[in-house]
Amino acid sequence: MELLNALSIARAKRLFVEKAAHRTDVRLAPTVEPRIFQTPETFQHAVGAVTIEVFHNGRRLVQSPTTSPSDGDYIVEESTPGGGYDQVQILSFIPNARSVLIGNYFAAS
Repeated sequence: MELLNALSIARAKRLFVEKAAHRTDVRLAPTVEPRIFQTPETFQHAVGAVTIEVFHNGRRLVQSPTTSPSDGDYIVEESTPGGGYDQVQILSFIPNARSVLIGNYFAAS
């Protein structure tokens, strides 16, 4: 029997690596600053391409291209310069104690 859509070994490995690097439903940890939340690891961030998706209590937030709350709900930051992206700053509201922020992202290798 012959496979109709056979995967090459290289393609299968690439798909596995992509799947292994993708994180879903990761709870973001609050920091001392009430608007800043951290991921447990650094993630890939390229403006207009791949970045983190953030959800607040199930509602998807919009990433802002600027630091103005009128342009979006959050921006992506590095906690230490050159250390990789691992923080999200909420611009449009202040999350309360019952807020749950979840992120979907590709982990940085």
